[in-house]
Amino acid sequence: MINEEIKEELIKRYKFIYENTLFILAPYMEEMENTEYKSLDVKTFIYLKTLPNELLLLIEFFLLSDIKMEESSLYRFIEIHKNDNEYLKQYKKGLELLERKNQRYEYEELKLNLDCFYLLKLLYEFISKQTGDIKNKNNKLLVIDEYIRINRYKNDGKIWTSGMYQTFNDIDNYTNYNYSAIMLRNSKKFMRDKTDVGLKSSLFIKYVSNMRNHYEYNYSILTEEEKQKIYLEYHDELPCDLEVKCDLEKFDTSIQCEKRLIRPDNTKPCLEFFNINEEDIFVDLNSKWHRYYQVCPHCGFIVNISDNILSEGIKKKIEDRCKADPMLFRKMYLYSELYSLDKIVKPGQRRILKK
Repeated sequence: MINEEIKEELIKRYKFIYENTLFILAPYMEEMENTEYKSLDVKTFIYLKTLPNELLLLIEFFLLSDIKMEESSLYRFIEIHKNDNEYLKQYKKGLELLERKNQRYEYEELKLNLDCFYLLKLLYEFISKQTGDIKNKNNKLLVIDEYIRINRYKNDGKIWTSGMYQTFNDIDNYTNYNYSAIMLRNSKKFMRDKTDVGLKSSLFIKYVSNMRNHYEYNYSILTEEEKQKIYLEYHDELPCDLEVKCDLEKFDTSIQCEKRLIRPDNTKPCLEFFNINEEDIFVDLNSKWHRYYQVCPHCGFIVNISDNILSEGIKKKIEDRCKADPMLFRKMYLYSELYSLDKIVKPGQRRILKK
């Protein structure tokens, strides 16, 4: 495979694993009667069984080999089992057990989250127990780190250089405790036999694990823009770096169109660019035009946010937030005027808004 093919395969494989993680893991959920810990007010334990080595090897070969994704054994395994009634029954039962287990916990941190990171973590641990072909083993772990870096992307402007384990570069990213972000090295005794080396070296492994093929700023073969594109395919969010210009909206003068919002006195566009933030967008639910706006952080002018860049899901979230606070549009309208007036106060004059 050439370099671009490797990047393309990496992204395709990540997406496939991301979309099918629950389908792979849920059938291994199990319920066991509590016969040992009588003091606990728990009748049964619900847990994820240890995945069989055969399945972990399928995933290892899928994510690391030179074989095209569609030609891999894991791909065929999943496609076949999507029409396997027995497997589907076990899958649905696993989802029910997972839901029951998580209902026992109030805090999200305590719930079992069978997501893509969890699967990559299991594979990382499986490969790390390999005792033979150590050099290639370490390279395989570097490739899994690359998949994990894609998974760490959260559309918040933070750049993650860490794979499975925290690096010094990412210390400022841990503003909120997140178990999936901080992993400690385990010390389980089970080790893979020296003859059980799994996949040996491949062009894919050599390229992705080679630091010379990584960008210096994020230790990845993918740019942050490429990771953002992957993330936004699965999350109904606005890009964190999407900018608009502070200016009056333009209308098509060739057709009859609705009236423009009358802005507060003393406000005018500054023509500067600023980032759009979904939480700062508001709408006048009492207006038949139903336009979306955000106050410019530079000058306080109310800027129209085009419908074209807002998905239906995002529009609904904005409208629901405004319905929960019926006076929000009025508050933001007044805020715009006060903000602009405060910008022109002279020394000794009173400011209304706090800095």
